[in-house]
Amino acid sequence: MGNVLKYFKAFDIQSLRKTCNGIRSCVDHLKPDPQIGIYGIYMKTDESISANVRVSGYQNCESILYERTEDSKDIVSKVLADFETITKHQKTCLEELRLFFSYYNLTGKPNEPLRTLIPERLNPMTSKFLAGFKEILKRRSGLLKVKKLDLFSVRAEDVMQVLPYLDPKYLEKLEINDPHYEYLRLYNRRNYPDALKIPYDIEEMAKTEQWKNLKELEVKSERISTPIQKMNLTNLSKIYITTVARITSNDIIFLKENLLTPKLKRFIICFKTFVEDPQLNDFFGPPRNTFGTRRLWYFPIPGTNREMMEIDLSENLYFESVNYYRYG
Repeated sequence: MGNVLKYFKAFDIQSLRKTCNGIRSCVDHLKPDPQIGIYGIYMKTDESISANVRVSGYQNCESILYERTEDSKDIVSKVLADFETITKHQKTCLEELRLFFSYYNLTGKPNEPLRTLIPERLNPMTSKFLAGFKEILKRRSGLLKVKKLDLFSVRAEDVMQVLPYLDPKYLEKLEINDPHYEYLRLYNRRNYPDALKIPYDIEEMAKTEQWKNLKELEVKSERISTPIQKMNLTNLSKIYITTVARITSNDIIFLKENLLTPKLKRFIICFKTFVEDPQLNDFFGPPRNTFGTRRLWYFPIPGTNREMMEIDLSENLYFESVNYYRYG
């Protein structure tokens, strides 16, 4: 049976388990690896949830639709149970784990009054799902191996329900979007209600081993309140962060000193307020180029073949590794 099972993956294994009790017991004893590449769960309403599962080496996804009915009202528990069953013996690394939520009970009607979008309309399904998801991850015999984690429409505290329970040796990429971006997607307008503008504090997640071992990070939030120097960004090679409440010249000096390594690829940090005290020219010298308020500095990266760090400061802040010939 073991020689046969090594050719079975994900849904083949689940189908085999349903054959009879004897085969189910044998499969459960042998614990074959389902070899899942991508597992995505999409929770837009409490009426319908979908899951997409792609097996490693295959192009197509298997889709599972969960719909609320009179006989099946608790679809969150069903989604969680299936995730645990399908991934229970996953030993290989998932290429990607995607969790997409609708954090507010939005109707999707473009003309819905803004006053109805208040914290009292928090979607309880999101919190219920993440609490259950955390328990599943904690019950595993070993940390789940994931290369990329996508969390869409989550608060900072929601991230901590998932991130600490993934294997830090395998997690390379993290993408986080807060509920603000769900609102923009549905309503296609930027007058985001003040009642929903909650400061986004990433300091706790930045302390985790998973965060410290990341190579790439993307965080999209309306109001990131954590100071730059408490974000633990210096081990990363690629970053896109929007929007940091405040950045200072000391932050830029700190990043320059810590990012001047061969692993640097590209950092983009969007900010609301820039405080230049002390003056950057006192530390970096005059900019190599200026275009209006835009300033560019270049510094050679040690241990590389003519690679330069380009610091591009304007309405946003860029750090990028560029070739010497581009600099010249």
